[in-house]
Amino acid sequence: MRYLILFCVFTFAFPAYAESTPASQISALMEYCMPPVEAETSPAQFAAEKKLMEFPPEQAVKFSPEGGRVFAIPTDMGNAVLITNKNYEGMCGIAIRETDADAFWKLVHETFNRETGFRLKREKREETQRVSRKDFEKDTLKGPVALLISVSDKPREGGMQALITLARVREKTTP
Repeated sequence: MRYLILFCVFTFAFPAYAESTPASQISALMEYCMPPVEAETSPAQFAAEKKLMEFPPEQAVKFSPEGGRVFAIPTDMGNAVLITNKNYEGMCGIAIRETDADAFWKLVHETFNRETGFRLKREKREETQRVSRKDFEKDTLKGPVALLISVSDKPREGGMQALITLARVREKTTP
């Protein structure tokens, strides 16, 4: 019953992604993911400290099947969530249900460029699925940070249109 009440509050108290725009979605990444990833601290703990509303585990598993924690993003309520991964503590992602793909990519290229330290490493287009993927990397004093972005041209029925993942790059060790 507690989760039903939480769901009702979540659904009716906030208009369904009324303020959700590519700018607010990129802002969420910069505000809630970038600081803990660059500082090598827990994104889940950072989100909790920022008092973001956390999804119960049975709902979080839909977004983070490996058992990570999931938080609602206040400016994108109902349209985007912050996701973590319990197996990779330094990963922080923003899952977006619906966005304007063209405006989103334009803003990505304005935000993540050489002036901000990010370099485009790879880009790939899967025409059959109508999905574009771009990988960026940024060197920091504590090592490289990877930014992986995947966006579908159109919203997907019952799914995500975009996923932004930010993580510290770990050196591969040989056994």
